[in-house]
Amino acid sequence: MLAMLTAPGATLPNELAQDVLVLDEALPSAEDLKGIARSVFSDAKTDEPDAAVVEKAVDALIGLAGFPAEQSLAMSLGRKGLDTEGLWERKRQTIEQTPGLSVWRGGETFDDIGGVENVRRFLQAVLAGIDPPRVIVFMDEIEKAFAGTGTDLSGVKTETTGTILTYMQDREADGAVFLGPPSAAKSLVGKATGNGRSGNHWAVTTRLRRIPTNK
Repeated sequence: MLAMLTAPGATLPNELAQDVLVLDEALPSAEDLKGIARSVFSDAKTDEPDAAVVEKAVDALIGLAGFPAEQSLAMSLGRKGLDTEGLWERKRQTIEQTPGLSVWRGGETFDDIGGVENVRRFLQAVLAGIDPPRVIVFMDEIEKAFAGTGTDLSGVKTETTGTILTYMQDREADGAVFLGPPSAAKSLVGKATGNGRSGNHWAVTTRLRRIPTNK
């Protein structure tokens, strides 16, 4: 018997699809991550973490599967307690192991953008709203990735389009499409949105191979 671990979204050849049992492991919820955090602290024989420390750990681990979450937390725990920034860095490294994904580390802000006042005000209102996003996913050159949907013989682009649209619909993810000539601040607005709030607020760039399953 072969037990094979794959990344989310992996597909099997048609010849094997009917002969393989696929088991999907759901991502841990916030409550699950709290349990993982307390368990790691207990195994390390450290003092019981207070609620604030647990919340910081959960905020950094949300979106990771159970094993990498536990591993990242254990490696960020030392004698002086939890290294929160180190934990975020390990999460960044985990994200960037996915082909096509990277965490944008630039310092662009809305103050760096001249013009496009309407979209700036709109996105600032979204970030300051009652349900702000946890992460900004910047899909670069989306029109090229979607070009040929439904017509390419391989079916890859059609599958990519369907995966993204299904993900956004199922999770009620908001999105915006920017159209304009080169140097119209389209990419800059997307990247600046990731820095639109204080704290750990990310802009994740992707070539549309796969997007994370956290909100």
